[in-house]
This record gives sequence, structure tokens and C-alpha cells, in this order.
Amino acid sequence: MAELTEEDVNRLEMIIQYCERIESYRKRFGDSVEDYREDWAYRDACSQCVAQIGELVGNLSGELKGRNPDIEWSRIRGLRNIIDHNYGAIKTDLMWTVLTVRIPELKIWCLSAIEKPTK
Repeated sequence: MAELTEEDVNRLEMIIQYCERIESYRKRFGDSVEDYREDWAYRDACSQCVAQIGELVGNLSGELKGRNPDIEWSRIRGLRNIIDHNYGAIKTDLMWTVLTVRIPELKIWCLSAIEKPTK
């Protein structure tokens, strides 16, 4: 991968931090869709992290996003907009897939992009 700007590295590091927060919430509140579905605090905490990730993605450089078209940047940003403007529209099962599949994938990608070891 080409050299990243300092701003992109900082944003990727922040995305990683939000991914790790979601991991910690899954450990704290329970790692099942039923736990997630039944606990509004769990849903709110994770939704806030996903929204922040979307905001950070929106501020990544066009160059970085252009070099990595395999990442669904617009969908990540779009989910942020749905969370912030119409939370009730998000299906619990879809959000659970985001939290358990897409967020870990994004974390791994960000770590590899800035060449940090995984935790």
C-alpha cells in the first residue's frame, strides 16, 4: 500500500479503537443476538461506535478510499447516516451481522493498512 497521510493513519487508529470498543461491549453485555436484541444500552453503545466509524470513514482521504475500492466505504458511511437520522430503520439482525462480521473485518483491514499487530 502507498504511504498513508498522518491524518489517514490517525483516523484509521480511531476506527480501530471503536472496533475494539464494540468487541469489549460484546464481552460485557453478551455475545449473542438475543443479548443484543434485549438490551437497549448494548444496542445504543454499539450504534454510537458504528456511527463514529462511519463519520471517520467519511473523513478519510479520497486517495485512500480510491486505492481500496474493495472496502464498501459508501455503505459504511451510509449506515452512519441511518443510525444518526433514522435509527428505527435498522433491523437488529442486520446490525448484529455488522457488529460480528463487518466490524472485525474492518479492524483487520485497518490494522494491516497501518501495519499494527492485532490484539
